[in-house]
Amino acid sequence: MSVGRRAWVMALATATASFGLLVPSATAGERAWGGCDPGDICVYNGLDGQGDVCAWDGNDIDWWTEDGSGSSKWVCKWAQSWDPRPGKVKSIWNRGNDDGSPTSVKFYFNNNYRDYYACAYGAKNGKPGFKGNTGPDAGVKLQSHKWVSSC
Repeated sequence: MSVGRRAWVMALATATASFGLLVPSATAGERAWGGCDPGDICVYNGLDGQGDVCAWDGNDIDWWTEDGSGSSKWVCKWAQSWDPRPGKVKSIWNRGNDDGSPTSVKFYFNNNYRDYYACAYGAKNGKPGFKGNTGPDAGVKLQSHKWVSSC
């Protein structure tokens, strides 16, 4: 899959956010989360993996704009502040590969990795990465993310 691929899907999952580390609940649903390929980090504008999704297999310094440098060549349109659709990230699925490369993903409220929000842990020792909601609230406005070796 190319960096920044966007797909629109419906899906289901449950989780909680705590102390800047996203932690799934034991009741996380296992329906197929179409549009989130292995190796991708996917964010959804609906709770429980529902709604529109944006997916990446690399870092992105600014989800809202294209900068021409290759660091931010894809736009997550529904996450833009001016978009009339719900622009908050309400659920996340980290399908990063457990292959020795960075598998966890740090999320930031602003572009250029500013104002840290939380980290979605990645796959490790055969266990899957984070799959669930950003928290019990109505979601969060996020604008950039970076793959890291651990949360």
